[in-house]
Amino acid sequence: MGGTDENHPLNKIGNANILIWKRKAEQYLIDSGIDYTIIRAGGLLNEPGGKRELLVSKNDELLKNPPDGIPTSIPREDVAELVVQSLQINEAKNKAFDTISKPASESGENVKNDFVNLFKQTTPGL
Repeated sequence: MGGTDENHPLNKIGNANILIWKRKAEQYLIDSGIDYTIIRAGGLLNEPGGKRELLVSKNDELLKNPPDGIPTSIPREDVAELVVQSLQINEAKNKAFDTISKPASESGENVKNDFVNLFKQTTPGL
């Protein structure tokens, strides 16, 4: 995430505009006509997956206005699960989206994310 913000710290490293060029590459992929799913994850956490409800949005809205001020992060394992599910669920085809997760439940129980409905909340294009 962060590709819509020219002032994002990753765009300032060596004046390389890393996220700006990443966003241009995403548009190139979309324009190519091949099937795609672009997942832009928030800050990656080294925590177990399956313990948090996942959220999706577009254009850095979760980064700019996180619901209830939650951190804009997500466990790596949950990102990996999103990738696997996107390969199996047709509603993820030709979509691009940002993703973060809500905090883990205090009980530590697993959360059942409905990936079909999660992907239905996303839209084609950047």
